[in-house]
Amino acid sequence: MDAVNELFNDLKSPDPAIRFSVLSRIEDMSWTDEHREAFREIFAGEKDPGIRFHMQKVLARLDRGDKNRGSLEAIEEQLKNPQRDEISLALMLESVKRNEAAAVAESLRRAEWPKFSQQLLPSVLKFLKKHGSAEDTAAIEKLCRHSDPRVLSAAIEALEKHNPDRLKDLIVPLLINGNFGIRSRAVRLLHRWDPSEALRHFESMLFSNLETEKHAALYQAFFFPFKQIETLMLRYISVESDPEMIKKAGLIFMTNPERHMPARLLEVRQACVGIKQRLVDVILKGVLQSLYQAKIVNAAPEQMLQVLEAHFKEKRIRLFIEHHSSALKSPEANVRLQSALKLSDLARRGMDEARQVVEAYLPRERDLNNVRKIRLFIETGQLEVHKASEPEKPTQPAKPEKPRVAVKTEPAAEAPAKPTAVQADKPTEKPAAKAEEKRPLQEYTARERQSFIAA
Repeated sequence: MDAVNELFNDLKSPDPAIRFSVLSRIEDMSWTDEHREAFREIFAGEKDPGIRFHMQKVLARLDRGDKNRGSLEAIEEQLKNPQRDEISLALMLESVKRNEAAAVAESLRRAEWPKFSQQLLPSVLKFLKKHGSAEDTAAIEKLCRHSDPRVLSAAIEALEKHNPDRLKDLIVPLLINGNFGIRSRAVRLLHRWDPSEALRHFESMLFSNLETEKHAALYQAFFFPFKQIETLMLRYISVESDPEMIKKAGLIFMTNPERHMPARLLEVRQACVGIKQRLVDVILKGVLQSLYQAKIVNAAPEQMLQVLEAHFKEKRIRLFIEHHSSALKSPEANVRLQSALKLSDLARRGMDEARQVVEAYLPRERDLNNVRKIRLFIETGQLEVHKASEPEKPTQPAKPEKPRVAVKTEPAAEAPAKPTAVQADKPTEKPAAKAEEKRPLQEYTARERQSFIAA
């Protein structure tokens, strides 16, 4: 993640106070040609007159270099001119020589600087923050109620430097200011007198449903002691779904590297999926790189990550064993069985600690069915014995049945039976002649007797 580009993203914030605060941070950074071009594109799209003025001042400094070195004579000439070039005057105030600073401050007081335009006032307040004195406090305090968020923000910074106790009376109106950037700034100021209350306000903004409040909270997070907001930030990246917000939060972790932080980020990463897991992985590797560059650790980031992942895996297994070891004391037999089986599965994979837990548990198990299943599972990896099935005999295709002949009421001649295999070898015998029936003469009719006699 490029910190400069992340600041440029803040310049697209809908909150003008945040955009103005970002401008004050990027003035002293190292600029590349790509950064200048990107900044010009943002400047072209800026609509707020005050922000445009400040961005134009930044561009003018980049283009002019040291040509606008502020001298007392040149500044007084600009102050006396009603049609003064405010961009040039603002640049001069940023480069005043230390031995002339007090005289320039006096010239500003004579010129009644609080009456300057709201575009120029932030530059004057920035100068007075550095080179002003107690006699400027009253005028600065009045500007802490200014309607323009840029002037208000610059006045708060100047008053915080010269008389921070005067801000106590302003905290309440600042905390309820309609501008999110001003509210977040007030939360940071509140931390000076009431850290716990400030953190409650910060948490409320960080987990707000409004994106502008979350942007403001993340911006001010850079100024809080990181150890005090570390837990909140970890919880934030765990629940946040917006990739851009996660990236912004990641910069806070990278700029505050701590030895214990990679392990906690690894836990968050393992609980995430998809693109969010990849984003947290980038944050984790960025923190490891920061630790290495700051010489807090001697191991290279890749080596550190391998060690962390190995320790994390061991920790997860240890917690797994502890959880299911406790479940072995359950009064429910099925709960004990399921936990014992899970531990037995680890034991089968070579985990000696899990095997020892199961072996110590089995003699105490009252349910013999559980004992039988667990021992069987350890030995075979199965819960039940499966008997070997006997090979089936080959089945012969069934002979087709002969079609049945419907039974008739009239008597029918029986079909001759088919010869068997033995009968087929014997010569075919002719059927015996049917014996002729003999009838007594008296049973014949008269015609039959006459025919018989005639024959």
